[in-house]
Amino acid sequence: MSGDVPFGFGSGDRDPDETNSGSGSGNSGSNPMGFGTGGTGDFDISNLGAALSQIGAMLQAGGTGETSGPVNWDLATDSARKQLVANGDPSVDSSMTAAVTDAVTLADLWLDQATEFPATTAVALAWSRSEWLTATLPAWQQIIEPIASSLEQTMSTLMP
Repeated sequence: MSGDVPFGFGSGDRDPDETNSGSGSGNSGSNPMGFGTGGTGDFDISNLGAALSQIGAMLQAGGTGETSGPVNWDLATDSARKQLVANGDPSVDSSMTAAVTDAVTLADLWLDQATEFPATTAVALAWSRSEWLTATLPAWQQIIEPIASSLEQTMSTLMP
């Protein structure tokens, strides 16, 4: 029982997908922008330029249909999907789904005693990375669009 911690509970500094038993310093393969996090000299300035170029391309208008506006959502989605393919997108099996359901049930029990908020009535979902992307994209669009519009307006006033 000592090593059998429920899904989602445990040390937050460990990536369960990472097979490297090293010190946990940044690995540019697991970082979506390719930046190192460990201070071990794994930062590459060329990655910064590529990331800024990609962000600039995503902020360029020119999409069609629902992608028109300050963010090119087709490009953003395509970039995210490429990153998912590059890093692997394992399917969620029934045991993982059961573990998520158990963890949410346990959290509801703990929180019910500690808070006045009612327990959730939503069904616990376990998604693969690509399923998460598809399911959460509309929420990201609602969050990012106003920020990108404001940024676009600000940048247009600064440019001659």
